[in-house]
Amino acid sequence: NPLFVEEVLRSLLASKQIAPGERGVVVADRLQVEDVPTTVQSIIQSRVDRIDDEPRRALQSAAVIGRVFTRSLLEKMIGSELDLERALWQLEQHDLVYLDRVVPEEEYSFKHVFTRDTVYRSLLRKRRGALHLSAGQAIEELYADRLEEHVERLAYHYERTDDAARAATYLFRAGEKSRRAF
Repeated sequence: NPLFVEEVLRSLLASKQIAPGERGVVVADRLQVEDVPTTVQSIIQSRVDRIDDEPRRALQSAAVIGRVFTRSLLEKMIGSELDLERALWQLEQHDLVYLDRVVPEEEYSFKHVFTRDTVYRSLLRKRRGALHLSAGQAIEELYADRLEEHVERLAYHYERTDDAARAATYLFRAGEKSRRAF
């Protein structure tokens, strides 16, 4: 699996267990077979664990939004509690996300769906629910004038919270929208 090979090499380079040399790759004396990660998820999680706290929190919020996320939605979700510009730059430098497009608004994507899934699954259930609630509220605020375009996303987020009334409302609206389109 090319993704696995790429991630293993990236992990070994980041942990300084291998390094580029004049005649190829130099292996550290302390490298043991058990030091080599065995799953893509463990490699990704170790990479995430090595980044600073602010970019990690931004990454976790982005993972709740989905594989693709807009900067404006992420910014609305996390508020001014961290330097989003710096956090996104660091996440790009660590090759976890990339800027996918700029127009009509900045949209980022996770480098790989495994990255998003690994970060999402690492969240405690309570924290995940709080972030889904925050995402739903941010969508309601950002797109208040055109909520109908976003009812499916709102249903998705609220269904994963303790707010059963909002979840039911948006699930019903999403169902009605689907019925009309059919």
